Amino acid sequence: MTVVIAIVSFIVAIGILITVHEFGHFWMARRLHVRVLRFSIGFGRPFWLRRVGTTHGDPWELALAPIPLGGYVKMLDGREGPIPPGDEPRAFDHQSIGKRSLIVLAGPLTNLLFAVAALAVVFAVGFPAVRPVLGPVPAGSYVARAHLHSGDVILAVNGHPSVNWGAVALDFVGALMRTHVIRIQYRSRKGQDLTTFMHIQNRRPFTVPGHLLKRLGFKPGIPGFPAVIRKVLPDTPARAAGLVPGDRIVSIAGVKITDFHALATFIENHPGAQVKLAWLDRGKVLARTVTLGMHRIQGRQMGFLGVEAALPKGYVKNFIVQVRDSPPQALIHALRYTVRVSSLTLSLLYHMLIGEASLRNISGPIRIAQYAGATAQSGWVSFLSFLAIVSISLGLFNLLPIPILDGGHLLYYVIEVLQRKPLSARAEWVGQQIGIGLLVLVMGLAFYNDLVHLF
Repeated sequence: MTVVIAIVSFIVAIGILITVHEFGHFWMARRLHVRVLRFSIGFGRPFWLRRVGTTHGDPWELALAPIPLGGYVKMLDGREGPIPPGDEPRAFDHQSIGKRSLIVLAGPLTNLLFAVAALAVVFAVGFPAVRPVLGPVPAGSYVARAHLHSGDVILAVNGHPSVNWGAVALDFVGALMRTHVIRIQYRSRKGQDLTTFMHIQNRRPFTVPGHLLKRLGFKPGIPGFPAVIRKVLPDTPARAAGLVPGDRIVSIAGVKITDFHALATFIENHPGAQVKLAWLDRGKVLARTVTLGMHRIQGRQMGFLGVEAALPKGYVKNFIVQVRDSPPQALIHALRYTVRVSSLTLSLLYHMLIGEASLRNISGPIRIAQYAGATAQSGWVSFLSFLAIVSISLGLFNLLPIPILDGGHLLYYVIEVLQRKPLSARAEWVGQQIGIGLLVLVMGLAFYNDLVHLF
């Protein structure tokens, strides 16, 4: 079922982002009076085709094609076929370099604008996040050398406020791309606001996805609480075992359970296992053999029981922060966040090219599908956040100066301005072959990274 959700979520996500991107080209072409012939979502022979609307009096085709890894807007162009008499002023290749550049730029820019709009909704609706309170600090770690202790709260990294662990991770990646000395502002266990520094010489090992905070020695400080059940999910091992809200789990597979985190850790590490579960029900100890469920999350097989914890009074207030802005603040926050993520993405790409960042940051369809499925199951706010981040990546990727991408067309226009004449058909063809070769290499690396992550 998880695989089906991932596939469906991936198709929905890619369909939305492709439509957004191609709509940018389509809208700008219409605004500049260039004739549009077809708007296609997907590549390949269309399995659905409809003549809809008019572009200055001319019908255009809306198409759905079977390969959901891209799309295109086909415009009247003398390089692709004869132009009807009188239509030359509305052909793409007859436009000025400025107009052609605007049409090409409109796709990636629309992706970035979509990200701003999506994130503005996310920040306005709000979402819960874990406050960056430090847990146990490993001896000899970077965190220990920075004189940070369990119970300290991270306030800012290199001047950027860090209200949750996601912000801390993003801030550290951004800091690593610029400097080897990272300034950390924190509130100590005693309530003092202090500053410390972390010195990192070799940044490459810390740029491996998912390794940053763990390598530095950061562990979330989540205090334990009894394994009391607040909710039992339907169609789960817990429901089959007869657990009900208010029960307190005391042991699993003979292991005494003192808090809910220990229970969750044991269950996650034993997918599909048959275990003896014991719990207190209104003062009476009950026991039953239970077969734990299993599902795959981000490439890892994990067990599940199907219960939600009853949090102690005051727990949420102390360790969970609600991120929420007013609509105007949400829009400003979204714009700044999009600029930061865009800058960080380009910086990370540069450091990958010079060998100072891990190439494992390049993801392909498999990992994107996993994240799509995971965020879709977490709720529409998480899925919208995922769409925004992928939309930023898609927009920036298309701006790279690689022939056949939008950035490659812009590169051609720059050359055209410099040499005061268009590139020859032969030069464009050679460029396209180089571009296809580069994309094949990038996709090959992305699939390799996906398979390593999966298995």
